[in-house]
Amino acid sequence: IKGSSNKEKHQFYLRRAFEYFHGALGKVTLVLGLVNCFTGIAMMKGLVDDEAIVLWAAISVAWITCLLLADGIVDKLDKDQTRFRPIREMELEMEVEMEPASNA
Repeated sequence: IKGSSNKEKHQFYLRRAFEYFHGALGKVTLVLGLVNCFTGIAMMKGLVDDEAIVLWAAISVAWITCLLLADGIVDKLDKDQTRFRPIREMELEMEVEMEPASNA
């Protein structure tokens, strides 16, 4: 960050560290939730039919997989928007410059 004060640089790096930590902690929480589902299902093995256990295991795996995929897709879209924003702004500026001036 060129031309920024020391405080701004510190805030930038603190925010960046928080973003990485928050994302990692969210994924760890999802994995722990999956482990919790499987251990709970394993404890129910003697009380419930095997078919019901397989159904609940499939539901929990599908739900957590969907959440991880959605997180990855949203993250990818956000990175693409950030990466291509300057190009799109330049294209819009070129379109405005190329429009003929209207005589009023």
